[in-house]
Amino acid sequence: MRRTFLQLISTQQDPTAKARIFENITPAPLPPEDLMPFLKELESVRGSSDPEVRADGLIRTAAWDRSDAIAGVLREGLYDPNAEVVRAAATAVLVSNVRTQDIKEALLALASDATPDSQLHRSALEALGDFSLNREEYLIYRAARDRVDAKSRR
Repeated sequence: MRRTFLQLISTQQDPTAKARIFENITPAPLPPEDLMPFLKELESVRGSSDPEVRADGLIRTAAWDRSDAIAGVLREGLYDPNAEVVRAAATAVLVSNVRTQDIKEALLALASDATPDSQLHRSALEALGDFSLNREEYLIYRAARDRVDAKSRR
């Protein structure tokens, strides 16, 4: 079955079509050599010019790739020019096992800078909930959370 899906994906040139095929596949623990072709196809989905497809590719990559190698992909997504892709990257961090300092710093910046009632702000705060924070980082996190609380009280 896995080979059939891989064959379908690899024959597609359109990243949107590849993303639709991935919607029908449940990630499974696989040896690296069996996983690599799927990750390669997800790379082309993440490279789409369509922000929706890029966002979907980030979340699917985080579900498939449980290694630390995904850190660079997530970091790139957190700095994408499209807010929807950035929000998806924050969600992908939550799905992944990656908890690096540079990812944490990007999420802290997003939580501080984003509009308190935005989905991006909420996604960044949610992802930060799985990180260890030092005192300074915690104060930034708490201030971002407090902005949400103050906004909701109005």
